[in-house]
Amino acid sequence: TRQEGAVRSALARGDWEALEDIAYNSGGFLSEELRRAAWLFLLGLSAEEAAQDSWRPELGGVQEESQEAKVMQADVQRSVYSWDVHTGINQQTRDEKRINLSEVMHAVLRKHSGHLGYFQG
Repeated sequence: TRQEGAVRSALARGDWEALEDIAYNSGGFLSEELRRAAWLFLLGLSAEEAAQDSWRPELGGVQEESQEAKVMQADVQRSVYSWDVHTGINQQTRDEKRINLSEVMHAVLRKHSGHLGYFQG
């Protein structure tokens, strides 16, 4: 599709502004594959580096008691509920997914603190 091509092109060019515009479009990044590619781009990682957890040092400076961290945690706790409807995940898996989501969100925001901020919703 046209939007898929736009995502791939923006990733290839490293175009932050285009990715931001695409994120706000209906359907966003369209697929799990493209969302994963966008998150890896935001973290500045290759797929291999992400699998090796080389991004985890970004979590070292997270201030768990900050207002932003508290809002993110509340949103993460409200997330992943609809996944069990579609995939039948159990509570343990849901909790693991929440931890993973929280870690990635924090790492992205720490790595790009001058460009990104968290907004509830």
